[in-house]
Amino acid sequence: MLCAADWHFPRGQCSQCESRDQVAYFHIEGGSEAVKAEACDACRGYVKLINLEIDPQADPVADDLATLALDILMDDSGYQRASPNFFFVSGPFSMTR
Repeated sequence: MLCAADWHFPRGQCSQCESRDQVAYFHIEGGSEAVKAEACDACRGYVKLINLEIDPQADPVADDLATLALDILMDDSGYQRASPNFFFVSGPFSMTR
């Protein structure tokens, strides 16, 4: 999956394991309803959804960065992001020259 990609996939079906009965949607309480995490209890994966019908001014890159709290909450709940987020690197890492 690529950030800012526009692709067809049935609503309510996990894009990773294709499970249909264990998909739930999460968002930050008090935050924008335009950005949600679609999470699957079967594979414990999630993807972020940005709904341009709710917020036509939403920007996939900026709103991904603006909702890092959602990534942290999903990680704390035991879900793993199914697509890379280069703004949020969990765990220790080191930079070398």
